Amino acid sequence: MPNSVAPKPFADKRRASPEGKCPPKPLISVIIPVYNVERYLRDCLDSVLNQSFKNIEAICVNDASPDRCPEILKEYARKDKRIRIINHPKNVGPAAARNSGLNVIRGDYVGFVDSDDCIHPDMYKILYAEIQKGDRDFVFCSLRFLSDDAKPPFSPITRYGCRERTRENFAERFDNGVCRSLYKRTFIDKMRFDESLVIVDDYYFNLCITKFVKKFAEVRVPLYYYRLSEKSVWRSSFSREKADSICKVLERIQNSPELMLNEKEKLTANIRMSEDLIKESLKASFGVFWYTFVKLSRLYSDGKTDRKTVDLRLDLLGESPVAKAIRLAFRILTGIHGIFGRFAE
Repeated sequence: MPNSVAPKPFADKRRASPEGKCPPKPLISVIIPVYNVERYLRDCLDSVLNQSFKNIEAICVNDASPDRCPEILKEYARKDKRIRIINHPKNVGPAAARNSGLNVIRGDYVGFVDSDDCIHPDMYKILYAEIQKGDRDFVFCSLRFLSDDAKPPFSPITRYGCRERTRENFAERFDNGVCRSLYKRTFIDKMRFDESLVIVDDYYFNLCITKFVKKFAEVRVPLYYYRLSEKSVWRSSFSREKADSICKVLERIQNSPELMLNEKEKLTANIRMSEDLIKESLKASFGVFWYTFVKLSRLYSDGKTDRKTVDLRLDLLGESPVAKAIRLAFRILTGIHGIFGRFAE
């Protein structure tokens, strides 16, 4: 794995002038869905606008946020012309918000940032430098977790590792989300997020691009700061709608030939989705937990996904009495899903 020296400040005739005027066409479009994050939004916007790579636009999609986010966006847009605001009349979720941003991008490259997260000041400078090498379709970086109230501990980056990857080992990186990636616009121009998914839409987006991938790269330095906020999609209460979204993706992984996944990729994706579903359902109310396990039992009994993968994740729960009871309950449900399945409708 070669080490790379951090690139020098980007210089291009399309860059903003010394007077601070915005260039007519940015190189990178950054899409930021915004909903109910007034506590974190300023930190997010500051981290994007203070990038050492200046030739960007920030497309902020206000998804009918009920707090002060719309006022904060207007305040920042008055100060920095690189901000473009899209206002949704009603809340439609992060997938639809990202699609609204994709519909109006002007840059040659596309990035995504969640509005409660932050990015390193050199993130897009480094990712842009790496995506230029070897005709790569996209690049992504490592992430660092950030506690709810913490400020990101940015430090200068002088060297970092970068690993070239190809379609054959794409399965190893199925845990990669869109927010720490930079994509060629031409690579994802016709792709959109599935708006029927209230969760894992970004994960499914990356599954859908698998068949198009030729070359990409992993930048091994944490440039994306993922905030462990109670208001984030994952950390907010687990619901039936979220369980439905994950089950829908599980079924597609096994039974959608248009994804063009090989057996190794199906196994990797199944394990990841099953683990997320089981872990989250254990934190939910008994009603949601029961609903989730009935849904899972029907999927695996009908052969709509690989049962071995969920057995493996159930085994990871350990050998406590509760874990044994969960495994027994799942196997009973699997056997008689036709009776219990009606309660999940």
